[in-house]
Amino acid sequence: MTVIVAALSDENEVVMGADSAGISENELEIRRDPKIFIKNGFLFGFCGSYRVCQLVRYHLTFPKFEGEDAMQYMVTKFVVSLRSMLKEFEVDVKSDEDFSFIVGFKKNIFVVSADLQVAEQRDGFCAIGAGAQIAKGGLYVAKKAGCFSAKNAVVMALKAAERYCTEARGPFIIESV
Repeated sequence: MTVIVAALSDENEVVMGADSAGISENELEIRRDPKIFIKNGFLFGFCGSYRVCQLVRYHLTFPKFEGEDAMQYMVTKFVVSLRSMLKEFEVDVKSDEDFSFIVGFKKNIFVVSADLQVAEQRDGFCAIGAGAQIAKGGLYVAKKAGCFSAKNAVVMALKAAERYCTEARGPFIIESV
């Protein structure tokens, strides 16, 4: 599985980090292809299907953002384009693929699930994947203790997940928008 972590900085920048583990059955691989990337002003972090990640990275075209509410854009225009692209490549979101991903967009953090629902995170941080609960605990403690620097908190959450989750491994990749 994996761990992807995102947090909003005090400057409303989305900072995201990912591990490099690729898990299939009883194998752990350290992959070169990153689980996070920036495309057209969006910051993506994927968990689950590498195929969906690759399709979004190399094929998805984004509908124009015309100043509407960011959540409205994600739920309508973005998800409609995503669903169309997944159908084009015969990815059945109801049964074929298990995936979720975090999107940093317009100073917001969204989580898109395999059923294409969009969730907006209230805490200013989130995590997905096998190490998510560990990472979220670390982010929560950092925020409550008043020592929350988004980049440092993301790195520490990834390190905690690597330490206590068998399915999360460095090297870590950090990006921000």
